[in-house]
Formats: sequence, structure tokens, C-alpha cells
Amino acid sequence: MRSRIPSRDLAIMALLTVLSVAVFLVPFDMPAARWPAALLLVFWLPGWALREAILHGARMSASERTLYAIGLSVIACVLGAFALNALPWGLTRDAWITYLNGVTLAGIGVAGVRRLGTRATVATPGRGRLRITTRQAAMVTAAILLFAGAFYTARVDALNHTGPGFTQFSMIPANDGNRDGTVHAVKLSVANHKGHAMVYAVDLYAGGSLVTTWPSVPLEPGGVWEATFTLDEAHDSTRMAGAHLRGLDRPDTVIRRVRLWRYPGAGPIPRRGPGRRPRSPGQPRFTNP
Repeated sequence: MRSRIPSRDLAIMALLTVLSVAVFLVPFDMPAARWPAALLLVFWLPGWALREAILHGARMSASERTLYAIGLSVIACVLGAFALNALPWGLTRDAWITYLNGVTLAGIGVAGVRRLGTRATVATPGRGRLRITTRQAAMVTAAILLFAGAFYTARVDALNHTGPGFTQFSMIPANDGNRDGTVHAVKLSVANHKGHAMVYAVDLYAGGSLVTTWPSVPLEPGGVWEATFTLDEAHDSTRMAGAHLRGLDRPDTVIRRVRLWRYPGAGPIPRRGPGRRPRSPGQPRFTNP
């Protein structure tokens, strides 16, 4: 005969998991609620569920159960970072929420099944008093200080970045093309991340000839410029379209080049500027100002 082992803690943790995820799904911002929810999802709930699923029936003190929950949560986060980084979704907020929620609920489910399969002769682990030795307290304190130092360093370095900055330049199809995949319109974009105002010039090429030029594109720090251009029928036989980005402080220097394949054809894209030598095999395709 089997006895019912109390599973109220599993239900409570499952409810906490659902509530923690729901905090991030609401359409309005709640920072006062998101911080505790994030801490639970990262440092407690996954490890608690994994501990109950893997170490069910083991006799542990309260301090040991706490350390196992925190340690397994950290391990789950580290393994999840490698997994999410290899997946198409990447290390986004929604991917992290889905992963941590899935690990927690899966662990709670396995723990529930194992408890149902435990006979009455198996004793429930004692609650015990929270007893932490000096060595354990020192290790926990060192881990907290290490995490806080790493978080502070990463945040401060990101906020106080003093590098030379960069310019982002892109060209993508502006339509879905015809059924044969032909690209007739292109969308160009320039973003200034250099930390100071810049004036750019953009040249669009097709079939080895200059199609059009935007001679002056002024951008403040953080500014973005976009333009859409439709190639006419005279360029239908061109193999690719290309664009050059120049800074008007050095108008003869191309600082960014992009190319977009349209469909098989012919036509190289020339390099702009006097005295430009052909690029050697080991020379980088792009140059920074």
C-alpha cells in the first residue's frame, strides 16, 4: 500500500514559477516585481526543482538543501547559456524565460512522479534547523562577491565605453522580388555610433556603373539614415548591386562597402577613389576610418 507524500511544496514552486514568468509577459513595466522574479528564476527555482528531481529521498540539512538549490541553478544557467547561444533564438530575454521555466517545470514534474512512486516506508527528509558552518558561510560570501564584482565590472565597462566607435552600413532587399527571386529595390541604412556628428556620402552601384549618389548624409551621434531605391529595367541584367559609404572629412576614402546579389548575370562593382590598388588575397575587405 502506498501513502500520499505531501507535495504542497511542488505546487507552491510551480505557482511561483508561473507567476515569475507572468511578470515578464505583462504589457506594462513593473521593475519592482521583475527584479525578485528574475532572482527567483535564475538563482532558486531551477535548482530547487532539479534538487527535488535528482536527490529525492536524500537526507540533507536545511543549509545543504539551500546550497544545492543555488548551485544547481547556477549550473543550469551556465549550461543554458551555451545551449541558447548555439540555437537560432540566441541569448534573448524570451529565450531565457522559456528555458528557465521549462527546466523548473520539468524538474517539478519529475519530482512529482518520483514522489508518487515512493512507498510509505521511505521517510520524508527532515526539515532540520538552518545550520551553516563558518567555512560554508565564507564560500557563499565569496561566491556572492565574485558574482557582484563580475556584474558590476561588465555593467560599468559597457556604460563607460570610451572606444573610437563605429559606423554601421547595410543594404537589404526592399521587396520580396519576383517569383524568380529577382531583387528590384534595395534599402540602405547608415547608423552613426562614433560618439560625434558625422557627414557621410553614399554611392549606389549596379552593373559596374554608378546609379545614384546621396552626397550629404549628416548624422548626429546615434542617428540613423535610411533610403530605398528601385533599380530600373536598364539594370535587369546586372548580377549584383553594391554601395559605398564615404565620410566627407575624407571623401576619397571608402570606409564601408556592401554588396547584394540579385541573380546570375555580369558586372563588377568598381572601387571609388584615385590610386586604389586591387585588393590582395590577405587584405581585409573593409577599412575603418
